[in-house]
Amino acid sequence: PPRSTLFPYTTLFRSTKRGVREFPLTITRRCPKSHVRLAQALFPEIQALDDAPEGVVNETPYSAAVNDMKVGDMVICRVNKELVKCAYALIKRGVRPAIKGRDIGKGLVTLIDTLDKVTDSYRGPGEMYRISQALAMWSQRQMEKLLPLGDKARGRIEAVRNKAACLSEFIANHQTVVEMRGRIDALFSDDQGNFSNSAVLGTVHRTKGLEAECVFVLAPELMPHPMAKAGWEQDQERHVAWIAATRAKFTKDAPGTLTFVGAIPKLYHHEENDAECSAVASRPVAGRGTGVEGSNCQPDEDACRDVAVADSDEPPF
Repeated sequence: PPRSTLFPYTTLFRSTKRGVREFPLTITRRCPKSHVRLAQALFPEIQALDDAPEGVVNETPYSAAVNDMKVGDMVICRVNKELVKCAYALIKRGVRPAIKGRDIGKGLVTLIDTLDKVTDSYRGPGEMYRISQALAMWSQRQMEKLLPLGDKARGRIEAVRNKAACLSEFIANHQTVVEMRGRIDALFSDDQGNFSNSAVLGTVHRTKGLEAECVFVLAPELMPHPMAKAGWEQDQERHVAWIAATRAKFTKDAPGTLTFVGAIPKLYHHEENDAECSAVASRPVAGRGTGVEGSNCQPDEDACRDVAVADSDEPPF
C-alpha cells in the first residue's frame, strides 16, 4: 500500500478507455485495534479486523523499557545512534541484540580505516583516546565543508553527526580498536537467521516489512524528524510514523504491544485518540499486557503487507 512506501514515487498505472478499478488494501490482519487508531490519525483508511484484540499501547521510561526487552522483540528508532546505545544496554543484561543494516556496519568500519590513517594505526595504551580525537577532527572537517552549503546540505550534516555519534558509542564501550571492529561486525546484520535468537534493532526504514509481538519505539520525539522541513519531507515523515505504529502484531497468545520509550508523538493525536493518549500517559507502566479482550484470535497472513520498494539507502536524517 502507498502508506508503507518511504520515498516519493510516481505510479506506473495509467488510466485506459476501459477504466481502472481500484482495490485498496485497507484491512490489516496484523495490528490490534489500538495500534490501528494511532495509524488512522495519519491515514484514516486503515481498518482493523472486527475481532482483532484491543492490544496494548505504553509510554515507558528508557530504563524500564530496556529492562523489559527480550529476545524476539523489535526495537525501532528514527536514527541509528539511539539503537547502538540500546544494544550495549541489552548486552549488559545478557540479551543478544542484532542491528539490521550490514552496510551501516561497513560504513563505520570504513570510517575507522580513515581514522587509522590519522593515528598511523597506533595500537597500544591510549589507542581509543587517539581514535576518539581523530573522530573529533574528522567531524570538524566535515562540518567545515558542509555548513557553508546551507539548507541543501542539511541531510548530509545530520548523517555526519549520526555516524560520529554511533562510533563514539562504540569507542566508549571498548578498550581496543580490534575489539571494537569485532563488535561492529557482530552487531550489524541483514541475515534473518541472526534475528531468531536476538532482540532485533533497526531504524524504521530498515524494519519496514518486519513484525513482532512486542515493539519498542526509541526516541519517539524524533517523529517527525526536526530536520524534515520541506513539504515532501514532512509527508514522508508521516509514512515513517505510520510504519512504526503498524509493526506490532497480535497472535492467539499475545495481544500485540507497542511501547513508546517516551511520550506518544503528537502526530498520532486526533480527537478520538486524545483521550486515549492522555490515559496512557497517566497510568502506571503496563508491561507487556495480558488478558486483552480478543487476544486469543489468530491472524491470517497480513492482507496489508508492505510493498517492496528500493529503500536500502535511507534518508540521512
